[in-house]
Order: sequence, then C-alpha cells, then structure tokens
Amino acid sequence: MNPIDVLKAARALIERPEHWTTNTFARDITGSPVWSGSESATSWCAFGAIKRIAEFECEAPLTSEVASLIERYVQYDAGLSMWNDTHTHAEVLAGFDKAIAAAEEQGA
Repeated sequence: MNPIDVLKAARALIERPEHWTTNTFARDITGSPVWSGSESATSWCAFGAIKRIAEFECEAPLTSEVASLIERYVQYDAGLSMWNDTHTHAEVLAGFDKAIAAAEEQGA
C-alpha cells in the first residue's frame, strides 16, 4: 500500500457516521475508548483510522507520512486528531477527499 491507498482505506473505514468518532483514536461497540488496532474497535477518528490501516495492513509503517500528507492538504497545524475533533463528519470526509485528490494529482 502506498500513502494514497492508506488515505482511501482510512476514509472508507470512517465513511459511515457510526464508524467515526471524536476525542479518542477508536471506540468499541459500547462507545468505550480502545486502541485503534483493537479487534473490538468499531469506530475511529481520522488519525485512528489512518493508524489502523497504516500500521496493521501495510508492510511498512506509514502513519506519520500519511498523517502529514492529510494535514498539509487540510491546512490545520494543530494536528490531525484535533482537526478531527473540531470538524463534522462531513468535513472530515471532505478533508480526506481533498487530500486524496491533491495527492493523486501530485503523484504522492
């Protein structure tokens, strides 16, 4: 997987509102915070979704590279987790879309 593939997979992971969360990287079905790589995780924040895909479905860890890529395109300096927590689900998905489109255009 390359960084664009990770962005697409992470976006797909949180595409449905019930699979997206705020104020923690991931939650289980009861809403309790869990590790983003946990088998019991059912929802993720933007960073948690990237972490889940980049660290558990890739041969090389890409979390930092992909997080930096999306942060660059959404132009939010406080970090991806804070960006996730201060935006709506639709805005987070739109941020992923913007980053994916820009990265594809630039061949990232």
